[in-house]
Amino acid sequence: MTKSSFDYYDKNGQVELWLAYKTLQKPEETILNILSDELNDMKMLDVGIGAGRTTPYFGTKVREYFGIEISRNLIEASKNRYWEDGKNLLFLHCDARTMPLPTNYFDLVLFSFNGIDHVNINGRLQMLKEINRV
Repeated sequence: MTKSSFDYYDKNGQVELWLAYKTLQKPEETILNILSDELNDMKMLDVGIGAGRTTPYFGTKVREYFGIEISRNLIEASKNRYWEDGKNLLFLHCDARTMPLPTNYFDLVLFSFNGIDHVNINGRLQMLKEINRV
């Protein structure tokens, strides 16, 4: 992801645009349904959460929910949107290529809405290595 790509998500109007997305996509619904009986015991990492579109669906069901986002404005919107929802919801501004998170900590990692498409092949490989590590 180039610097200009990062900046795009912090421009005026982007937070409002991302706040308008409220529903799961079909693959996310499928994951939620398949894992519904197991989610209660899982620690989940949600990568590229935007303004927290998937948070109310997964964050209320997992033992611990950790959402990360490259855009400072979007992660702040997520924090503000869900700060009252409980201690199991954590949010961090970071790049998925270099996550400051513990190794082998999460049971489930979700990276939805084509976030990986915004980086070149080397960036994608870095992201996948980091996802595998955590």
